[in-house]
Amino acid sequence: MIMSIIGISFAPGEKDLCMKALKLQGLDNQLITTIEELGELQGAIIRYMRGRDDGGSVSDLAEEIADVLTMINRLRYIFQIENIDEKIK
Repeated sequence: MIMSIIGISFAPGEKDLCMKALKLQGLDNQLITTIEELGELQGAIIRYMRGRDDGGSVSDLAEEIADVLTMINRLRYIFQIENIDEKIK
């Protein structure tokens, strides 16, 4: 995935993957998956803050952040949100 500091750009072929996921799984499932990924990131942050070694590493955080960014990118495509940078304050 190609990414800038603020906002996310689509890598070649990524829009096609978003469309396939939407067709196969439907909008509701995409939204549920996003919520699940956000929850997993929340758990990873809590484990990291508590200093637990059972998944609270920076590597775990990076993986969960990547999953959340993937889902955010899908939602941007589904809802045709182009200029997300303008919304960031």
